[in-house]
Amino acid sequence: METSDGLRTAFFVYTEARADKSGGTTNKLATILSVVLLLITNIIVALQLYWFDYGDGYDANDSGWCIRCLACLILCTVFVARVTVQCLYFWDRRITWEEIVVEKMGIIPASLCSLAYGCVQNRNVPIGMVDVFGFLLSLAGTAMNLIPEAKRTAWKAKPENKGKLYTGNLFQYCRRVNYTGEIIAFIGHAIICGPRYWWLINMWVAFFMGLGLVFYSVPEIEFYLQRRYGAQWETYCKQVPWKMLPGVW
Repeated sequence: METSDGLRTAFFVYTEARADKSGGTTNKLATILSVVLLLITNIIVALQLYWFDYGDGYDANDSGWCIRCLACLILCTVFVARVTVQCLYFWDRRITWEEIVVEKMGIIPASLCSLAYGCVQNRNVPIGMVDVFGFLLSLAGTAMNLIPEAKRTAWKAKPENKGKLYTGNLFQYCRRVNYTGEIIAFIGHAIICGPRYWWLINMWVAFFMGLGLVFYSVPEIEFYLQRRYGAQWETYCKQVPWKMLPGVW
């Protein structure tokens, strides 16, 4: 989305904040608060999975760790750990207060608690091969998101790469492969969190995330990268024309 000053915004991340590499006390506090909120969300999900049976109300005899609930908690914890690492070590942009309020206090808790809700509703349904597939798919999506960013961070830390655009690892196949990994991770998470119709209901997380990424996040970050890297970015776009899915888009 274009702003009044000609920049781009993706809900709570915008060009000015992405370009701000100054750090400072305020941004450090915002980062710490983001991590704390993520950890609180993970604790809430753990309590939700352990204690509550939404089908028949609370029943101490039904509470506990079923395999499905444990798998859901593992994936929630992996997500929280991944975003925490990115906040602390990978992202050098300014974290906006809009991002904290809308995402860390709204979108993320709602998404993870929704997934946990579906999981609790199906706590007594045996795990099948489709569930195993969903679990492994979520981990694969997380790796697709995290590993390219880790490689990029390590590469850009070298003095000889200052001011250069990173195009290695999975970024050589599509320009926003980390976004693709994010969507895949939540598709897998929805599958493990409930058979029958629940996985379809919880697919809302991946669906709306995909819409937000395609129509807002991708245009915003590509606008920023074009402004920052100029000719390097134009060459990269010619070499790698695909944004999120090789051969499709």
